Amino acid sequence: LTGDPINVPITFIDNLNVVLIQQAVYRKGQFLRRCLVVEEIEGYYEDIGGVVTRTVFEWDSVMDKHVFRGLYNSYVLENKIAQTAGFEDPRQIYVEMELRARILRRMVELKIFDYFEVSKVIWNFYKKGVEGLPFRL
Repeated sequence: LTGDPINVPITFIDNLNVVLIQQAVYRKGQFLRRCLVVEEIEGYYEDIGGVVTRTVFEWDSVMDKHVFRGLYNSYVLENKIAQTAGFEDPRQIYVEMELRARILRRMVELKIFDYFEVSKVIWNFYKKGVEGLPFRL
């Protein structure tokens, strides 16, 4: 990040949360762009002379899907998002994240894809929690 070709000044590193590495890959007879990895940025540490990162997503080229590697190991979720959201125990963010993933999976099962329907589900969940959902989980 701090070298060629990007040259992000060291003083700006702490303003970054994640870095996505993309690449053109050849699959099934065509070139496609894929995000190979999502790295969280903890920060620049002078004592080691570099940027400390954590891999939170990796692309599985065989299955052509992304795999979450940040479960109970996410600097951004635990130290930034959980604090902003007011969690006393930052690791509770993973419970909240799983709940929201279950809601999204249920919406897909029920074919709730319309923008306004999706908006309504999210807004009702935001206001009333699980009780505000128009379906059971």
